[in-house]
Amino acid sequence: MKRVCIIGAGPSGLPSLKECLEAGFDSVLFEMAPRLGGLWNYTPVPGDVQGQPEVHSSVYKNTVINSAKGMTAYSDFPAWEDYPVFMSHEYLQHYMQAYAKRFGLLPHIRFNSKVLRVEPLHSSNRHVSDSDSTTSSDEQSSEPGPAASGCEGSPVSPAPAARWRVTFSSNGVEKSEEFDAVLVATGHHSTPRMPSFPGMDEFEGQQMHSHYYRDPVDFKGKRVLVVGMGNSGVDIAVETSYVAEEVHMAVRSGAWVWPRWLFGQPITALLTRFSAVTMTYAMRQRVFAWLLRQVHGDPAAYGISAPRDPQAQHPTIHQGLYDRIATGKVQMHPNVSRLGPGKWVTLEDGRKLEVDVVVYATGYKLAYPFLDPSLLGPSTNLDKNQVALYKLMVPLTRQALGSLFFIGLFQPLGAVATTSEMQARLAAQVLLGAVKLPDLAVMQKEVADRKAALDKQYKASARHTIQVETPPFCDEMAAMIGCLPSWSSLLLRDPALWSTCMFKPWVPQQYRLQGPGSRKEAREWVMRVVRGYGDNTQVKSVKDLTAASAG
Repeated sequence: MKRVCIIGAGPSGLPSLKECLEAGFDSVLFEMAPRLGGLWNYTPVPGDVQGQPEVHSSVYKNTVINSAKGMTAYSDFPAWEDYPVFMSHEYLQHYMQAYAKRFGLLPHIRFNSKVLRVEPLHSSNRHVSDSDSTTSSDEQSSEPGPAASGCEGSPVSPAPAARWRVTFSSNGVEKSEEFDAVLVATGHHSTPRMPSFPGMDEFEGQQMHSHYYRDPVDFKGKRVLVVGMGNSGVDIAVETSYVAEEVHMAVRSGAWVWPRWLFGQPITALLTRFSAVTMTYAMRQRVFAWLLRQVHGDPAAYGISAPRDPQAQHPTIHQGLYDRIATGKVQMHPNVSRLGPGKWVTLEDGRKLEVDVVVYATGYKLAYPFLDPSLLGPSTNLDKNQVALYKLMVPLTRQALGSLFFIGLFQPLGAVATTSEMQARLAAQVLLGAVKLPDLAVMQKEVADRKAALDKQYKASARHTIQVETPPFCDEMAAMIGCLPSWSSLLLRDPALWSTCMFKPWVPQQYRLQGPGSRKEAREWVMRVVRGYGDNTQVKSVKDLTAASAG
């Protein structure tokens, strides 16, 4: 029996553990916190607003997820009508607890266990070359896996007898254990990316990264400057504007701001199979720009210089920013030029602001301090968020290939949890031997093609190097696993279900209709989740949900 290590008990680690257990592996999940949740494990930051202790979670008191529950919940554990459409971190925490309880995950999780080192036990540590992908007949099977269709060439042979030593600290005691495979599911929102402006050391006010923001009450009566216009920056600016004396936003390149709700439906309802198939990129560009202008008007009227194409950057989603700008509670400005002296901040247009607090909502760097970066290959640059991973999960190095996987290392236009779940299903099938990885050249081409497509669509930024769209990305992996429905067959067999899958909002239960991991309840799940996609009429409080689950 293979022994598998999973690192991180968040929305990516939990399905990884569940899929590995279902595959029959002896599985252990290491979690450094005392409870599960990962990023969504809300942790108050001790000390004042300036204090910056080591803390993994970036979730603040009022965080609400931007993808509807119909897209967010795992494919075999729907979030039913008693959860709100857009869940706060309290609801997500409860949902993940219920998921872990339903599938018996808790006995396999070691809490308060921080992974310090993950080291391969075999000797070679070189990047796989073309010659490495040529294996002898006794090193590889001539039988393709069930999802080998579309994966040309021979499988790549990993280094012989690949095993891993995982060293961790538990209750102050350092220990090591050996595993056949490691799934890294620690996310990529835990190492803040700080900007570099002249005079930062001269500024006499408070400076902090948005990672350490928790509660707007800490900013009562203060003059606040938020640098950056991603989701966290907008959330913080709007929240603090209700209690702060002044709130300013300094923005380098602007953004389109999408509403959570559009025409009475969650914004993610726009993601349908029909629209993905019938609308070209240019059509989507025009349609999305038109829709957003109908909702908010021209961004320039609010002092925001949005790019021409709404698809050229990761979406910023907020229902209230424009109202706060229109009422003077949030003031928009160009980027910072320098800080100091005193509490003054000079902007690129020469204007000056006197502020008490500067919040840098400037994103995150990839960081895996327990891993040797060479295991990810020579093209990897974690500081620039650049990785060369097949399906954004498989390193193409000889030591790591086929036994080291990254789950959740992407920035989705969609939902993290369900996309991570599909990666976890694929990793488990690879470890089980049911799915063979394609030839090295095929994987290298996929990595290069994905990068080229991102470079073409998105503006150059470390924020966009791991961008994916959840439905087509999940389809790619589902095809490999063998759980992508045959749409022509479904049309003949069940036209109503086919129509729902094509024209209604995308839901992950589609991938439980057939193939490995299929569930007899999948049809009912699809129809029920779609019917309740925008329904908030039966929501229960977290307290009531907890009491019901305890009973």
